[in-house]
Parts: sequence; structure tokens; C-alpha cells
Amino acid sequence: MKKLNLEKNKQALVVVAHPDDEVIWMGGTILNNPEVNWTVYSMCRESDADREPKFRRVCKYLGVRGIISDLDDGNELNEEILHEEAKNLLDKNITEDFDYIFCHGENGEYGHSRHKIVNRAVKQFITNKNKKPEAVFYFSYKKVDDQDARPLAVASDEAEFMVDLDKETYEKKKRIVGEMYGYPMDGIDVGYCTNPEAFSQIKN
Repeated sequence: MKKLNLEKNKQALVVVAHPDDEVIWMGGTILNNPEVNWTVYSMCRESDADREPKFRRVCKYLGVRGIISDLDDGNELNEEILHEEAKNLLDKNITEDFDYIFCHGENGEYGHSRHKIVNRAVKQFITNKNKKPEAVFYFSYKKVDDQDARPLAVASDEAEFMVDLDKETYEKKKRIVGEMYGYPMDGIDVGYCTNPEAFSQIKN
């Protein structure tokens, strides 16, 4: 397993489905690399009167640029329509180049359909726009069977890079999800907060 090393002053884009995904799956990586110029793009929930302002506050707290849009988050649209919508939103909102790109894993971490859509759309966006980032990483986790376990997701067998969080950083990550996003500290959302954080690299 390799250590994830990010260079100072590089431009990094994190594309996630929902506000809080950026913290649950890689909040420690962001906290530990303040010298990287982070942009976090949440594809869903711009019109959510509760979660949108929380996302803005978390981005300010993390010292990152935040972008949010309104990818449909219901159950009415089929996967192909959602995929096209996600691609169009990426084309509209991401116009600059980045050195690093991070996104959800192909398995959606625990099978979440929107996470899978984001993974697929980001891959196609990079190909269609002929983007040439230095590296593209996806979250590399698998769900644990024991629902009383913490965390509820661990590094997958395919994970290539690991970020071990010290106790202070891990607790801060959980507090952001619990206190700033407003979830119970003993609930499932905080329960998914990962340590270590795990990534695999997309081979272009």
C-alpha cells in the first residue's frame, strides 16, 4: 500500500454526489493538505434549504472552494438519463483544469446509485474533454457486514493509496459530519466516516 502524497499549490477537484460525502470519504486528506488548492463539487442538493447552506459553511471551515448543483436525487429518473444530466452539469460547472481529481468509486462505496453515477460521469468527462490531470483517484472502500462496527466502510482489497488519520484529525472529521452537517454522532452518517482513507488511481 502506497502513501498518498500531494504536492503543495496543486489544484485539486473533489467531485461527490452529496454534501457530506467530501468529509465522510476524504475529509482527513483535505484537512491534512491545506497547502493544496481544493475545489469541492457536490452534484446534488443545491435547492435543499437545509443541506446547501451547511455545505457552504463546511467548505468555508475547510478553506476550500465549494460548488454545488442540482443533479436529480429522487428515484424517478433512470440511470442513463441521470448519467447524461451529470455529464451536462460537469461540462457547465467545471471549465478549468486540475492537477488532481478525486471522485466516488465504481462500486459507490456501499452501492449508492448516485455515487456510481458520479464515478461514471467523471470518467467520461475526463475522456470527452481530453483532460490531462496528473492523477485521478477514486474512493476505494467496501461496506462491512457488521452494522455495529465503526467505521461502516473499510479500505477495499483494490485500494492502492492509504491515508492514516491521527486521532485528532479523525475526531475532527467526525465532528464536521455530526455537528456541522447535523447528524447524530452515533448515527450511520458519522458511522461511515473512514479511517484510514483509501483511494485507487484511475488509469487514463
